[in-house]
Amino acid sequence: MLAKRAQELTDTARPRSGVAPAPARRDDDEFERAIDAFAVVIRTFGRYSVGSAAAQDEAHKHCEKWARHVLVVGPRPGDPEDAKGSARRDWQGLGQFVSGLRRAESETVARSMTTLRETLAEFLGGLRSIVSEDGRAEQDVQAQIERLRAAVATESLEQLKREALSVSGALTNVLDARKHAQQTVMQELSGRVKDLSRELEQARKDGAQDALTKVANRLSLDEYMGKVVGLDGLFGKATCLLMVDIDHFKQVNDTFGHPTGDDVLRQLGDVLHRTFPRKTDFVARYGGEEFAVILRDTTMREAAIPAQRLLAAARSVAIAREGGWNISVSVGLAQLADGESSNQWVARADRALYAAKKEGRNRVVEAT
Repeated sequence: MLAKRAQELTDTARPRSGVAPAPARRDDDEFERAIDAFAVVIRTFGRYSVGSAAAQDEAHKHCEKWARHVLVVGPRPGDPEDAKGSARRDWQGLGQFVSGLRRAESETVARSMTTLRETLAEFLGGLRSIVSEDGRAEQDVQAQIERLRAAVATESLEQLKREALSVSGALTNVLDARKHAQQTVMQELSGRVKDLSRELEQARKDGAQDALTKVANRLSLDEYMGKVVGLDGLFGKATCLLMVDIDHFKQVNDTFGHPTGDDVLRQLGDVLHRTFPRKTDFVARYGGEEFAVILRDTTMREAAIPAQRLLAAARSVAIAREGGWNISVSVGLAQLADGESSNQWVARADRALYAAKKEGRNRVVEAT
């Protein structure tokens, strides 16, 4: 309508052949205002076009050219920059350009809305599975999702925004609740893990300990002795091994029974712990009524002193029977020699123990 009126004003303003022009001052003013308005409208289309950044830039350039064409009958879009303007304004071309621009923008918006709906539909499908837990979906979030799903089918962006924010708030509440629940579960699991760690540590200690006497068992002795021979032998440190055996232990079992024999072994284990209290002192049950003690950073002369104390302490172990019977022990003592293996070290201490037995028991014999 506005373009048609502008064309009419243009024709009215143009003088007709052989006819004196009629006074048209008022029409001229209206024509100029229409032209200015057209230029503003066209530039506004270009400034606020819809589409990608490249499409917006292209639309802005074309609209600016059409605005200049309308104002001063300059070159149209597509014409060379140095081309002279035509004698008349191309209102039809302008109408086609504006129509094509708006149609392209409408298609862009429609595609964007379709993409938005598809994205939201896919998002809602994933969201439904997220908020469901063990087949029990949180009812509040599910209701919000259904409202958002309904909003996707509408043309109202405001409704989409409102329902999306509502879902976001409900989902945040659910996730916060889950986070709290997960923290509670993690705390419980942490407590269980600590308990299990303590149980495993205790099991490890129990596995390294002789069940009857509560000193280290043979496996632990072999492992520890291997480390000691490797380290102390390498650095030339003085380390001694005591092989300890209860005298006439078979007679104890035969006379008083195995329960009494077990009690004697338990008491001797306690005596050994009290006699060799240093953290570096290692006490173990070698087998049967025989025990082994490893004393690190200890020479043969230094080891002989606690060995003698052991003889006196062992004699205090009494068998609680009528008439009483105190036990005694024999000890073989050997200091680790240069280049000596664990088996060689034990063999020398065993030979010294055998010598103590042979010499009358209840004594300490040092290995040569």
